[in-house]
Amino acid sequence: MGLGVATFGSFVWVDLLCPEHRLWVQVIGTSAMFGAVGAIVGLLRRWAIAPALTLAVAMAGVVIGLVDVAHAPGRGRLIAGAFVLIAVAAAWISGRQVVGSRWARRINKGLMATMVLPDDLGAGVRPGDRPASEAESSADRDEAPTLTSDLS
Repeated sequence: MGLGVATFGSFVWVDLLCPEHRLWVQVIGTSAMFGAVGAIVGLLRRWAIAPALTLAVAMAGVVIGLVDVAHAPGRGRLIAGAFVLIAVAAAWISGRQVVGSRWARRINKGLMATMVLPDDLGAGVRPGDRPASEAESSADRDEAPTLTSDLS
């Protein structure tokens, strides 16, 4: 990824394109540099968004390569091809992350359904079961406590 920051930096500062395409490359390259720094920090800190951010930055590199094809076809294809490889790797990592998070969610859901929590009486209570205090008759719940009934 550090190589990506250096590459995008060279796109922004090198003057090999016409003024219109240079502006496009500078705007895309500058935003991609910030994205690459964010992706590096995210990957090091294991943020969930990091692979998707890496994919977005790689796609920005592909766009820059395709803009460069108009001026230097060989160089533009090389740049676009290199960033396509990075984008495919980032998409694979993102896909594995989605599969892993779905698996973890399914396992946690299954564990919560079978988990037995202790209650005050020593018997087990399953999540979602009503506690004994809520199982009172409706007549007991309708009576509001009064000051005189609490004192007697």
